[in-house]
Amino acid sequence: MTLKGGTIMKSRKSRVAVLIMSFAITLVIFSASIFIAENITHNCTGTDCIVCAEIEQCENAINTIGIALSGFMLVNVAAMVILIKVIGSKRTVKRHKTLITLKVELLS
Repeated sequence: MTLKGGTIMKSRKSRVAVLIMSFAITLVIFSASIFIAENITHNCTGTDCIVCAEIEQCENAINTIGIALSGFMLVNVAAMVILIKVIGSKRTVKRHKTLITLKVELLS
């Protein structure tokens, strides 16, 4: 059984891949946030503090993912707006002209 764009298995594989990526991103953000929350009041040893370095890496990971997701969402929204405009313009232009739509009176 095939779909227009490919097979059903291809569609399922892409859905599973998206699910795994979403889970991984959520896990990174969640675990980094928990690590920061638990270790924010640690006993800092100074400039070479390992915990401070890890907190900084967690903050960078959260910021990077946030920037990437916001850019991704911006591109998706722009693409959707363009598609809606293109589809909407094609629907209004591509009307079939028949005698009925032109309201021609047919006399016999």
